[in-house]
Amino acid sequence: MSDDLRSILRKGDPAAGEPGLTPEEVQGMRRTVLSAVPEPRRRGWLVPAMVTAAALALAAVIALSLWQPVRPPLPLAGEGRGEGPVMEAKKPPPQPSPASRERGPEPPSAPRKKKVVRPEPEPVVLAKAEPPEPPRGSTQIQFSTPGGTRIIWVLHPATE
Repeated sequence: MSDDLRSILRKGDPAAGEPGLTPEEVQGMRRTVLSAVPEPRRRGWLVPAMVTAAALALAAVIALSLWQPVRPPLPLAGEGRGEGPVMEAKKPPPQPSPASRERGPEPPSAPRKKKVVRPEPEPVVLAKAEPPEPPRGSTQIQFSTPGGTRIIWVLHPATE
């Protein structure tokens, strides 16, 4: 089938009997085509300026995302709220007796902690709020959505 199409195209070709172009005509045509292409344009100063601005903006975003303000150290647990350990006032150490001097020095005693007494919190009592009574003569429409939201509409006689 392609042979039939090929033969039909060759019979219908109007330039089939003419000779091809001469080498001089081919070179002239090439010069015309190549001279029609414009020279590459200069990009100028705008592209490097835009690239520099984008790089500076990216550096600023990275610096701001990594920067953390200097904060004072957090207090230890319980400090400043009356919850931490309470130390007793220091008393001068007692003078050793002559008998204890013979035994040797005693290790220092650990500071005693005072027990913090916290008041018991009052129990929270939640009162169930009843919806207010609608005015006389009004119509009330109540329904629940599939998500569980309860909707109440009160229609007053003036708006019905």
